[in-house]
Amino acid sequence: MKNILFTLSNDFEKFSRSEQKVARFMIDYPREVIQMNAEEISDRTQVSPATVVRLAKKICKSGLPGLKIQVASEIKVDDSLYTEVNPSDDLDVMKHKLEFRISHAIGQTNQILLKDDVKKATDVVEQADDIYVFGMGASNLVAEDFQQKFIRIGKSVIQTLDTHLMAVGLARPNSVLIVVSDSGETKESCHITRVASSLNIPIIAITHARNSTIAKIVLLR
Repeated sequence: MKNILFTLSNDFEKFSRSEQKVARFMIDYPREVIQMNAEEISDRTQVSPATVVRLAKKICKSGLPGLKIQVASEIKVDDSLYTEVNPSDDLDVMKHKLEFRISHAIGQTNQILLKDDVKKATDVVEQADDIYVFGMGASNLVAEDFQQKFIRIGKSVIQTLDTHLMAVGLARPNSVLIVVSDSGETKESCHITRVASSLNIPIIAITHARNSTIAKIVLLR
């Protein structure tokens, strides 16, 4: 199950300015939020009730009522776990924060992944002669890990930051592109995804943002 307070903190920069006001209020005053309705929260945050409702639905499928129920259970957890790891934390606190974040990430991923999508992706990878893996920045570390894992099982894998070399290689028959981008908006990753799409090559996108440019390119194919 998605942790509401952690998600509000972790995804804060992805919200609109008005949504950020609501998110900040919920993070700072969770015990008050569970006793309030949309109008009361809007009065405290100086935004419209519609903004409160919209953010609640974005975070929790059952909207504000479900969000409040879940937050009520979460406030029993040590609030410090929702904050970033910092130099002043002792080792035990750091360990607990990392455990909490990793568990949250795995839980969210498990909820989002659909069995049929995973099956389609594995079938494409299994049948491909060449697997091209691309990611920039921190996503490149994930791409490098993919390369290592696939090589271990005998697959032909090409992983490079050279977009021109990658684009040329994609023209080979029976290839598949795995593009990794948390935001789904990285310039180079979007370019490679468009190239693969124009060549009608299967694309597996790994991104946190369902409405990103990369996700839309893949879904519209």
